[in-house]
Amino acid sequence: MNNVLSEFCQKMTENFAAQLEKERRHYQEDMDKRMEERFSVFQKDWSDQKDELLQRNEEAINHLQECVDKLHQSNLEYQHLREKYEKLKNIATRYTRQGE
Repeated sequence: MNNVLSEFCQKMTENFAAQLEKERRHYQEDMDKRMEERFSVFQKDWSDQKDELLQRNEEAINHLQECVDKLHQSNLEYQHLREKYEKLKNIATRYTRQGE
């Protein structure tokens, strides 16, 4: 009887261990699948955010370039007007001296 009970316990322990291993593998596979799904969603979200940031950066760079171009153009116009002013000032100074 002891042998029968011992064999029965042995079989039950083996069956229990096999069932636990089977459940552990199933749980691990399920967790791996969930992690892959979450990672896929995260990767897509990150890619979308990255693309949006790159687009905004490109727009900001273009805007800054436009501002720099306008500033450069304004500076050229200022220099041109300054040169005209200096010429007119010199002409006015000569006429004033001639009139004295």
